[in-house]
Amino acid sequence: MPRIPAVAAVLLGLGTLLTLAAPWLPGGERLVLLDPPREGHAMALVATDDELLVGTERGELWRYRRGDWELADQDADGRAITVLRGHPDEIPAGTARGLLPEPEAALPGAARVSDLLRLDQRLLVATGAGVLALDQGGWQTTGPDAAVYRLLEHRRDDETFLHAASIGEGLLGARVPELDWSTNNAGLPLPLNGLSLATTAGGLVLAGTDQGLYWQIAPGERWHRIDDGPGDRRILALAVAAEADGVQRLWIGSDDGLHGLDLVERESSLETRGRARHYDHVGDGPETGVSWIIDRQGTPVLTAGGVYHLGSSRFDYWHWLWMVGLALIVLGARQWRQSLRNQA
Repeated sequence: MPRIPAVAAVLLGLGTLLTLAAPWLPGGERLVLLDPPREGHAMALVATDDELLVGTERGELWRYRRGDWELADQDADGRAITVLRGHPDEIPAGTARGLLPEPEAALPGAARVSDLLRLDQRLLVATGAGVLALDQGGWQTTGPDAAVYRLLEHRRDDETFLHAASIGEGLLGARVPELDWSTNNAGLPLPLNGLSLATTAGGLVLAGTDQGLYWQIAPGERWHRIDDGPGDRRILALAVAAEADGVQRLWIGSDDGLHGLDLVERESSLETRGRARHYDHVGDGPETGVSWIIDRQGTPVLTAGGVYHLGSSRFDYWHWLWMVGLALIVLGARQWRQSLRNQA
Protein backbone atom coordinates (compact mmCIF):
# COMPACT_ATOMS: atom_id res chain seq x y z
CA MET A 1 0.00 0.00 0.00
CA PRO A 2 1.45 3.41 -0.95
CA ARG A 3 2.67 5.46 1.95
CA ILE A 4 1.51 9.03 2.56
CA PRO A 5 4.43 11.39 2.05
CA ALA A 6 5.58 13.12 5.23
CA VAL A 7 4.78 16.62 3.89
CA ALA A 8 1.29 15.56 2.84
CA ALA A 9 0.66 13.91 6.22
CA VAL A 10 1.71 17.06 8.08
CA LEU A 11 -0.48 19.27 5.90
CA LEU A 12 -3.50 16.98 6.23
CA GLY A 13 -3.06 16.58 9.98
CA LEU A 14 -2.58 20.29 10.68
CA GLY A 15 -5.43 21.23 8.35
CA THR A 16 -7.81 18.78 10.02
CA LEU A 17 -6.81 20.06 13.47
CA LEU A 18 -7.42 23.71 12.54
CA THR A 19 -10.72 22.95 10.81
CA LEU A 20 -12.10 21.05 13.80
CA ALA A 21 -10.67 23.25 16.56
CA ALA A 22 -11.13 26.78 15.16
CA PRO A 23 -14.86 27.17 15.98
CA TRP A 24 -14.18 26.14 19.58
CA LEU A 25 -11.22 28.37 20.38
CA PRO A 26 -12.08 30.66 23.33
CA GLY A 27 -12.03 34.38 22.65
CA GLY A 28 -12.49 35.57 26.23
CA GLU A 29 -15.33 37.52 27.80
CA ARG A 30 -17.36 39.85 25.60
CA LEU A 31 -20.58 41.82 25.89
CA VAL A 32 -23.34 39.77 24.28
CA LEU A 33 -26.71 41.18 23.24
CA LEU A 34 -29.60 39.89 25.37
CA ASP A 35 -32.29 42.14 24.04
CA PRO A 36 -36.11 42.08 24.15
CA PRO A 37 -38.08 42.85 20.96
CA ARG A 38 -38.53 46.36 22.25
CA GLU A 39 -39.51 49.75 20.86
CA GLY A 40 -37.02 52.46 21.78
CA HIS A 41 -33.94 52.27 23.96
CA ALA A 42 -33.77 50.10 27.08
CA MET A 43 -33.32 52.56 29.98
CA ALA A 44 -33.84 50.83 33.33
CA LEU A 45 -33.08 47.36 34.66
CA VAL A 46 -33.70 45.34 37.81
CA ALA A 47 -33.47 41.68 38.85
CA THR A 48 -36.31 40.20 40.92
CA ASP A 49 -36.02 36.58 42.06
CA ASP A 50 -35.53 34.53 38.87
CA GLU A 51 -36.32 37.23 36.32
CA LEU A 52 -35.08 40.45 34.78
CA LEU A 53 -37.30 43.47 34.23
CA VAL A 54 -36.37 46.05 31.61
CA GLY A 55 -38.05 49.41 31.02
CA THR A 56 -37.83 51.27 27.71
CA GLU A 57 -38.17 54.85 26.50
CA ARG A 58 -41.55 53.95 24.94
CA GLY A 59 -43.03 52.88 28.27
CA GLU A 60 -42.68 49.13 27.75
CA LEU A 61 -41.86 46.82 30.64
CA TRP A 62 -40.26 43.57 29.45
CA ARG A 63 -39.74 40.42 31.54
CA TYR A 64 -36.93 37.93 30.89
CA ARG A 65 -37.49 34.55 32.50
CA ARG A 66 -36.22 31.06 31.69
CA GLY A 67 -34.59 32.25 28.49
CA ASP A 68 -37.60 34.06 26.98
CA TRP A 69 -38.77 37.67 26.79
CA GLU A 70 -42.39 38.70 27.25
CA LEU A 71 -44.08 42.09 27.43
CA ALA A 72 -45.17 42.45 31.06
CA ASP A 73 -46.75 45.92 30.92
CA GLN A 74 -47.16 48.98 28.72
CA ASP A 75 -47.68 52.49 30.01
CA ALA A 76 -50.86 53.85 28.46
CA ASP A 77 -49.28 57.29 28.01
CA GLY A 78 -46.03 55.94 26.56
CA ARG A 79 -43.92 57.54 29.28
CA ALA A 80 -40.28 56.53 29.32
CA ILE A 81 -39.44 54.18 32.20
CA THR A 82 -36.42 55.80 33.81
CA VAL A 83 -35.98 53.81 37.04
CA LEU A 84 -36.71 50.30 38.28
CA ARG A 85 -35.88 49.42 41.91
CA GLY A 86 -38.10 46.37 42.24
CA HIS A 87 -41.23 44.86 40.76
CA PRO A 88 -43.77 47.65 40.09
CA ASP A 89 -46.32 45.75 42.20
CA GLU A 90 -44.08 46.38 45.22
CA ILE A 91 -42.31 49.65 44.38
CA PRO A 92 -43.54 51.74 41.46
CA ALA A 93 -41.38 52.34 38.44
CA GLY A 94 -40.09 55.85 37.84
CA THR A 95 -41.01 57.45 34.53
CA ALA A 96 -40.36 60.67 32.64
CA ARG A 97 -43.60 62.07 34.12
CA GLY A 98 -44.47 60.52 37.45
CA LEU A 99 -44.74 56.94 38.69
CA LEU A 100 -46.05 53.66 37.26
CA PRO A 101 -48.46 52.69 38.73
CA GLU A 102 -49.32 56.10 40.11
CA PRO A 103 -50.11 56.06 43.84
CA GLU A 104 -53.37 57.54 45.14
CA ALA A 105 -51.49 60.78 45.77
CA ALA A 106 -49.98 61.55 42.38
CA LEU A 107 -46.41 62.80 42.25
CA PRO A 108 -46.57 66.63 42.36
CA GLY A 109 -45.96 68.30 39.04
CA ALA A 110 -45.68 64.94 37.21
CA ALA A 111 -41.93 65.31 37.73
CA ARG A 112 -39.33 63.24 35.90
CA VAL A 113 -38.11 60.52 38.29
CA SER A 114 -34.35 59.94 38.27
CA ASP A 115 -34.20 57.49 41.20
CA LEU A 116 -36.29 55.74 43.85
CA LEU A 117 -35.56 54.43 47.33
CA ARG A 118 -37.77 52.65 49.87
CA LEU A 119 -36.76 53.95 53.32
CA ASP A 120 -38.69 52.47 56.24
CA GLN A 121 -42.32 53.34 55.48
CA ARG A 122 -41.46 56.13 53.07
CA LEU A 123 -40.93 56.14 49.34
CA LEU A 124 -38.22 58.62 48.37
CA VAL A 125 -38.26 60.00 44.85
CA ALA A 126 -35.31 61.87 43.33
CA THR A 127 -36.27 64.60 40.86
CA GLY A 128 -34.79 67.68 39.25
CA ALA A 129 -36.09 69.73 42.19
CA GLY A 130 -34.77 67.63 45.06
CA VAL A 131 -36.12 64.61 46.93
CA LEU A 132 -39.81 64.03 47.67
CA ALA A 133 -41.05 61.57 50.30
CA LEU A 134 -44.38 59.74 50.23
CA ASP A 135 -45.86 58.38 53.47
CA GLN A 136 -49.34 58.08 54.94
CA GLY A 137 -49.55 61.86 55.16
CA GLY A 138 -48.92 62.34 51.45
CA TRP A 139 -45.99 63.93 49.67
CA GLN A 140 -43.40 65.94 51.60
CA THR A 141 -40.42 67.91 50.32
CA THR A 142 -37.25 66.79 52.10
CA GLY A 143 -34.66 68.83 50.19
CA PRO A 144 -31.96 69.30 49.09
CA ASP A 145 -32.21 72.25 46.73
CA ALA A 146 -30.55 70.41 43.86
CA ALA A 147 -31.26 68.28 40.79
CA VAL A 148 -30.81 64.85 42.38
CA TYR A 149 -29.85 62.06 39.97
CA ARG A 150 -29.11 59.06 42.23
CA LEU A 151 -29.89 58.03 45.82
CA LEU A 152 -28.07 55.57 48.07
CA GLU A 153 -28.87 54.26 51.55
CA HIS A 154 -25.66 53.73 53.52
CA ARG A 155 -25.40 51.90 56.86
CA ARG A 156 -22.16 52.24 58.83
CA ASP A 157 -21.31 52.03 62.56
CA ASP A 158 -24.97 51.66 63.58
CA GLU A 159 -25.91 54.81 61.70
CA THR A 160 -27.91 55.22 58.51
CA PHE A 161 -27.11 57.89 55.95
CA LEU A 162 -28.51 58.94 52.63
CA HIS A 163 -26.24 59.93 49.79
CA ALA A 164 -27.42 61.94 46.81
CA ALA A 165 -25.55 62.40 43.53
CA SER A 166 -26.67 65.64 41.94
CA ILE A 167 -26.20 67.55 38.72
CA GLY A 168 -24.28 70.73 39.43
CA GLU A 169 -24.04 70.48 43.22
CA GLY A 170 -21.87 67.37 43.36
CA LEU A 171 -22.58 64.98 46.24
CA LEU A 172 -24.80 65.53 49.27
CA GLY A 173 -25.51 63.58 52.43
CA ALA A 174 -28.05 63.37 55.24
CA ARG A 175 -28.60 61.36 58.40
CA VAL A 176 -31.70 59.23 58.79
CA PRO A 177 -34.35 59.88 59.97
CA GLU A 178 -33.70 63.64 60.13
CA LEU A 179 -32.74 64.03 56.45
CA ASP A 180 -30.69 67.10 57.32
CA TRP A 181 -29.06 67.50 53.90
CA SER A 182 -25.64 69.11 53.53
CA THR A 183 -22.95 69.17 50.86
CA ASN A 184 -20.46 66.29 50.88
CA ASN A 185 -17.77 67.40 48.46
CA ALA A 186 -14.53 67.38 50.46
CA GLY A 187 -11.68 66.39 48.14
CA LEU A 188 -13.73 66.61 44.93
CA PRO A 189 -12.92 68.91 41.99
CA LEU A 190 -15.81 71.37 41.74
CA PRO A 191 -18.03 72.04 39.91
CA LEU A 192 -18.93 68.38 39.49
CA ASN A 193 -21.88 66.18 38.48
CA GLY A 194 -22.61 63.08 40.55
CA LEU A 195 -23.89 60.30 38.29
CA SER A 196 -23.76 56.98 40.17
CA LEU A 197 -23.41 55.56 43.69
CA ALA A 198 -22.61 52.19 45.26
CA THR A 199 -21.20 50.69 48.46
CA THR A 200 -18.54 48.04 49.04
CA ALA A 201 -19.02 44.97 51.21
CA GLY A 202 -17.44 46.79 54.15
CA GLY A 203 -19.54 49.93 53.78
CA LEU A 204 -17.26 52.28 51.89
CA VAL A 205 -19.05 54.59 49.47
CA LEU A 206 -18.24 54.72 45.75
CA ALA A 207 -19.23 57.69 43.63
CA GLY A 208 -19.12 57.94 39.85
CA THR A 209 -18.92 61.46 38.49
CA ASP A 210 -18.31 63.34 35.27
CA GLN A 211 -14.67 63.59 36.38
CA GLY A 212 -13.91 60.00 37.32
CA LEU A 213 -14.38 57.59 40.20
CA TYR A 214 -14.03 58.29 43.96
CA TRP A 215 -14.45 56.55 47.33
CA GLN A 216 -15.24 57.76 50.85
CA ILE A 217 -15.42 56.23 54.33
CA ALA A 218 -18.48 58.15 55.54
CA PRO A 219 -20.30 61.44 54.86
CA GLY A 220 -18.14 64.41 55.77
CA GLU A 221 -14.91 62.49 55.26
CA ARG A 222 -12.61 63.29 52.36
CA TRP A 223 -13.22 61.69 48.98
CA HIS A 224 -10.30 59.80 47.39
CA ARG A 225 -9.83 59.39 43.65
CA ILE A 226 -9.43 55.90 42.16
CA ASP A 227 -6.73 56.49 39.56
CA ASP A 228 -6.81 52.92 38.20
CA GLY A 229 -10.41 53.31 37.00
CA PRO A 230 -11.50 54.48 33.55
CA GLY A 231 -9.77 57.85 34.01
CA ASP A 232 -11.72 61.08 33.57
CA ARG A 233 -14.60 59.45 31.71
CA ARG A 234 -18.14 59.92 32.94
CA ILE A 235 -19.00 57.10 35.35
CA LEU A 236 -22.65 56.54 34.51
CA ALA A 237 -23.38 53.33 36.44
CA LEU A 238 -21.80 51.19 39.17
CA ALA A 239 -22.41 47.71 40.58
CA VAL A 240 -20.31 45.71 43.07
CA ALA A 241 -20.09 41.91 42.83
CA ALA A 242 -19.94 39.75 45.95
CA GLU A 243 -16.51 39.42 47.52
CA ALA A 244 -14.47 36.35 46.51
CA ASP A 245 -11.05 35.54 48.00
CA GLY A 246 -10.82 39.04 49.44
CA VAL A 247 -11.47 40.74 46.08
CA GLN A 248 -14.57 42.63 44.97
CA ARG A 249 -15.19 43.18 41.27
CA LEU A 250 -16.52 46.65 40.54
CA TRP A 251 -18.51 46.92 37.32
CA ILE A 252 -18.26 50.40 35.81
CA GLY A 253 -20.48 51.77 33.05
CA SER A 254 -19.28 54.68 30.96
CA ASP A 255 -19.88 56.27 27.56
CA ASP A 256 -17.55 53.72 25.98
CA GLY A 257 -19.17 50.66 27.52
CA LEU A 258 -18.30 48.31 30.40
CA HIS A 259 -15.17 48.29 32.56
CA GLY A 260 -14.23 45.92 35.39
CA LEU A 261 -11.94 46.83 38.31
CA ASP A 262 -10.86 44.58 41.20
CA LEU A 263 -11.00 46.18 44.65
CA VAL A 264 -9.36 45.08 47.90
CA GLU A 265 -10.96 46.61 50.97
CA ARG A 266 -9.02 47.32 54.15
CA GLU A 267 -10.41 48.51 57.48
CA SER A 268 -10.45 52.16 56.45
CA SER A 269 -9.04 52.23 52.93
CA LEU A 270 -9.62 50.89 49.47
CA GLU A 271 -6.99 49.50 47.11
CA THR A 272 -7.13 48.38 43.51
CA ARG A 273 -5.66 45.22 42.08
CA GLY A 274 -4.47 46.10 38.61
CA ARG A 275 -6.10 48.60 36.30
CA ALA A 276 -9.64 48.73 35.00
CA ARG A 277 -10.30 46.40 32.08
CA HIS A 278 -12.51 47.43 29.18
CA TYR A 279 -14.75 44.71 27.72
CA ASP A 280 -15.30 44.47 23.99
CA HIS A 281 -18.56 43.28 22.45
CA VAL A 282 -19.75 40.58 20.07
CA GLY A 283 -21.42 41.82 16.90
CA ASP A 284 -23.37 45.05 17.20
CA GLY A 285 -22.07 47.03 20.16
CA PRO A 286 -23.88 49.31 22.62
CA GLU A 287 -25.89 52.07 20.98
CA THR A 288 -25.41 54.56 23.83
CA GLY A 289 -23.51 54.93 27.08
CA VAL A 290 -24.29 52.49 29.87
CA SER A 291 -27.34 53.70 31.81
CA TRP A 292 -27.73 50.86 34.31
CA ILE A 293 -25.78 47.86 35.63
CA ILE A 294 -26.80 45.05 37.95
CA ASP A 295 -24.68 42.13 39.11
CA ARG A 296 -26.19 38.65 38.93
CA GLN A 297 -23.93 36.20 40.76
CA GLY A 298 -20.76 37.78 39.43
CA THR A 299 -22.08 38.44 35.91
CA PRO A 300 -23.05 41.98 34.94
CA VAL A 301 -26.20 42.76 33.00
CA LEU A 302 -26.49 46.28 31.65
CA THR A 303 -28.58 48.63 29.55
CA ALA A 304 -26.89 50.69 26.84
CA GLY A 305 -29.60 51.27 24.29
CA GLY A 306 -30.06 47.50 24.29
CA VAL A 307 -29.63 44.92 27.04
CA TYR A 308 -26.27 43.14 27.29
CA HIS A 309 -24.62 40.58 29.52
CA LEU A 310 -21.01 39.50 29.85
CA GLY A 311 -20.47 36.07 28.37
CA SER A 312 -17.82 33.85 26.82
CA SER A 313 -17.32 34.13 23.09
CA ARG A 314 -15.43 32.39 20.30
CA PHE A 315 -12.05 33.57 19.09
CA ASP A 316 -12.64 36.65 16.90
CA TYR A 317 -10.77 35.25 13.88
CA TRP A 318 -11.80 31.62 14.13
CA HIS A 319 -13.27 31.63 10.60
CA TRP A 320 -9.90 32.63 9.16
CA LEU A 321 -8.20 29.73 10.93
CA TRP A 322 -10.98 27.44 9.68
CA MET A 323 -10.32 28.52 6.07
CA VAL A 324 -6.56 28.09 6.55
CA GLY A 325 -7.28 24.56 7.78
CA LEU A 326 -9.32 23.80 4.65
CA ALA A 327 -6.54 25.19 2.46
CA LEU A 328 -3.96 22.97 4.20
CA ILE A 329 -6.18 19.92 3.65
CA VAL A 330 -6.45 20.75 -0.08
CA LEU A 331 -2.67 21.19 -0.33
CA GLY A 332 -2.05 17.95 1.55
CA ALA A 333 -4.45 16.07 -0.73
CA ARG A 334 -2.67 17.42 -3.81
CA GLN A 335 0.72 16.39 -2.43
CA TRP A 336 -0.58 12.90 -1.77
CA ARG A 337 -2.15 12.62 -5.25
CA GLN A 338 1.11 13.80 -6.88
CA SER A 339 3.04 11.23 -4.86
CA LEU A 340 0.67 8.46 -6.03
CA ARG A 341 1.17 9.51 -9.66
CA ASN A 342 4.94 9.47 -9.28
CA GLN A 343 4.82 6.02 -7.69
CA ALA A 344 2.67 4.76 -10.57
